[in-house]
Amino acid sequence: MKNFRMFINEMKSAESIEELESGADLFQYGCDKGYYSVGQAKEFNTIYHALKSKINDEIMCSEIYKENMDIPYLQALTIIRHAPIEVKQDKKDLKVHIKKILKALRNTKSVS
Repeated sequence: MKNFRMFINEMKSAESIEELESGADLFQYGCDKGYYSVGQAKEFNTIYHALKSKINDEIMCSEIYKENMDIPYLQALTIIRHAPIEVKQDKKDLKVHIKKILKALRNTKSVS
């Protein structure tokens, strides 16, 4: 079994949900066998959920971006990353949220 730091570094380089999930399965196996401590499990969970959220945000952004929304990719990604979790659950709600944020940003620019 890999040492914890090497394992975490490999997890941070995951580029897909599948890679992340297989790493989580491997970590669970290591925990079951007693290779990792409770503190390491807590640290792993924090990193795992942050990475999963990041990957999911990127997936949602690329799907929305493909639908030709009139917005730069990085701006859409930033809006999605800061959107409430409830909004991220539904693609339609997320699109409405993005449009509201863009409208507010445009209004702010025109007032200045």
